[in-house]
Amino acid sequence: MSHLKDLNRETQILEIGCGAGQFANMLFDYGFSNYTGFDYAAEGVLLAKGNNPKHTDCFFVADAFQTELLNQDYDLIICFEVLEHIQKDLELLNRIRPGTKMLLSVPNFNDPYHVRYFENEQEVQARYSQVMRIFKISVAMLSQTNCLYYIWGEKL
Repeated sequence: MSHLKDLNRETQILEIGCGAGQFANMLFDYGFSNYTGFDYAAEGVLLAKGNNPKHTDCFFVADAFQTELLNQDYDLIICFEVLEHIQKDLELLNRIRPGTKMLLSVPNFNDPYHVRYFENEQEVQARYSQVMRIFKISVAMLSQTNCLYYIWGEKL
């Protein structure tokens, strides 16, 4: 939230991979009202709607490579815990309109479901600076060795 606290609460947010809607729930609690989230997994979207009963119309089942949601108006893309699971992460990010603010996360640890992970911030910078102007990379420790890199920037 440190990257978002100063944003206008009317900012149009699109979340790719909303999962069970926990981050959306926090956004609603902070007063953000123009939110749309989608996920490939119908089970996740069902949970998101259950976790956000006043905002059920904000969640959709969609494929990020085919959805028209990326053609609609949005100011900010949120994409947490998604890019490490898909081979064509850069192709997905290239679907985002230039000039759009983006907040992404990627891990530093391997997992059977990950197709990639990053050992350091330089690896994150090397991969994602191809598609975005990176303002800041923050590290959130999950354990003594595992972390998430949060990437704040703007689509090129």
